[in-house]
Amino acid sequence: GAISHGEAVAHGMRAAARISANKAMLTEDQYAEIDKTITRFYGKSLLSQYPVELLMDYMHHDKKRNAEGFVFTLLDDIGHAVEHQVVSQKEVTRMLLSFQP
Repeated sequence: GAISHGEAVAHGMRAAARISANKAMLTEDQYAEIDKTITRFYGKSLLSQYPVELLMDYMHHDKKRNAEGFVFTLLDDIGHAVEHQVVSQKEVTRMLLSFQP
């Protein structure tokens, strides 16, 4: 079924936190704390329910994209955002794959 805007935002925050940890902006412990908190309120990642190719196709149509890649707000600490971070397609694919069963 459909998901609420709040759920979509929460799962997007989890994805951004995973990318942040992959880029060593967050520690794995910080990522785990964020993941645990989001899971408590919204369940496991919805990204695992869809093929990576489908998700990438949707992301290619997103307004938060430019010639260099996808524009994300990432984290360099819990509660501290770093806006306008360009993330490559390879980095986004790595994040999506991390949620696959």
